[in-house]
Amino acid sequence: MTCKSVVTDNFIALFRFGVPCFILLWAFYFEKSMSKKNGREQFQYIKKRLIHLLIVFVIWTALYFLLSIDWPKITLSNITTTKFTDYGWPGRYFLTILFQLLPLYPVIRWLYGKKVLKYIMWLGLFIIYIAYAYMVYHNNMPGILQKIGYKLFVFWLPYVFVGIELARRQTVKLSVYFWVILLIIPVEYNFIVSSNNSTSYILPGILIASIIFCVSLLQNQIIVNKTWLYNTISYIGKNTMTIFVTNPLVIIILKVLLPKKLLFCETIAGKIIMPFISSIVIVCICLLFVELFKKLRINGIVN
Repeated sequence: MTCKSVVTDNFIALFRFGVPCFILLWAFYFEKSMSKKNGREQFQYIKKRLIHLLIVFVIWTALYFLLSIDWPKITLSNITTTKFTDYGWPGRYFLTILFQLLPLYPVIRWLYGKKVLKYIMWLGLFIIYIAYAYMVYHNNMPGILQKIGYKLFVFWLPYVFVGIELARRQTVKLSVYFWVILLIIPVEYNFIVSSNNSTSYILPGILIASIIFCVSLLQNQIIVNKTWLYNTISYIGKNTMTIFVTNPLVIIILKVLLPKKLLFCETIAGKIIMPFISSIVIVCICLLFVELFKKLRINGIVN
């Protein structure tokens, strides 16, 4: 439901801050909840979240498996290595990352509470990101790292660390105008792609831009005077998991219903505007699923 163009590619690249921000915000609110609980309560809280995450993971993986399966070509091997791993449907690696971070979170927050260990971990992660960017740019990624991709929890620890820092009010105050730093993401994307026609989430530009954006977002209270706009933003914020798990389904449906080539894609204006329109339409349809789940009394189970 979009127009293939350079503008579209850069628009998609810009939104690479999405998952990093999801992880950072998750850590921020998770740390706030954990800090109010004792040891036993923390264990029960993590256990409850893991069980819920597992239910969501299994339900949506099964659904997308049935929608994408090619029966003549299906084998036990590609079921286990593709359909039921994080590459089975778009964005599922986010759930895979949470499956790692949740049980490890008590250890992570304890280690991060030690000042020396905190600085050592930051230094190590900085080296990892620089080395990874170098390998991506020169297209000499070792085979094992290619298979791992960016699903290993270590790559996402910087966002968890910043989330913890923000929850503990230990970060430097940033202006809301720092949001403009997100523009370095498409710049970095074009720089990498121009070299070898491939890219990655594990890049310094995405790391720095996503962190600064989230820090400025959480530190600056944005006053929304319009009640309808405030309620809309609040409603979307409360239903991000539903949007996350249903948006691939919405895209599948729209691909069936809409013509493959949209007429307004022939114009420059269409190529520029269409990514914004398609994003809004997809989010709105995803939110309809929230009401559907409520009617079916499965809200909070499948999302």
